[in-house]
Amino acid sequence: MSVRSAIEPEEIDEILEHVERHLGPLSSGVQPPEGLQGVQVLVFRDVPGLTDVEVYLTLGFSRHPELRQEFLVASYEREKPPWAGILFDLVDERRRKNAFFERGEAVGPRGPVVGGATAQGFIAFAPLFLPDAFATLRLHSGVDVRFVWLVPSTERELAFVRANGVDRWVDAMDAIADEVDLLDMFRADIPLPD
Repeated sequence: MSVRSAIEPEEIDEILEHVERHLGPLSSGVQPPEGLQGVQVLVFRDVPGLTDVEVYLTLGFSRHPELRQEFLVASYEREKPPWAGILFDLVDERRRKNAFFERGEAVGPRGPVVGGATAQGFIAFAPLFLPDAFATLRLHSGVDVRFVWLVPSTERELAFVRANGVDRWVDAMDAIADEVDLLDMFRADIPLPD
């Protein structure tokens, strides 16, 4: 499988080395639909420390000269959301807006991400399920690549974040950290204050 895109080959090698160090070996890749150039979705199925979890990660989303961004989603293999298509749609949307994802940005609701799921959109956040060293990669060229986790979230959570900010959502999540599974597309709402 080739992972070549509009990114320089040496940068691709640096990024792949970084992500494989944290996500395990690259399982496969998905080429973009016609009209969406220079980006791919990489699939990781053997994530260290996470059983039966798949991670889908963009490669080539942004080419900003000082800062780049790639984004990812993670869920259980059994749930089979159409992640590659969802990520390509988000790449297209963000490129049209010429905008990165901002920390705590609520995206959606857009309907269930997979049939019957409670997750209806995403909250852009640091990839907390991975080591801190994963979040930002400094390329040899001096450019930073930031990795953003799109946390599948319920309609109520998305509305709460828009109204109250992401830090109050994080506080609510931290209060029940042992009880919430942010990789589960079918989970209940995090209990949120009024």
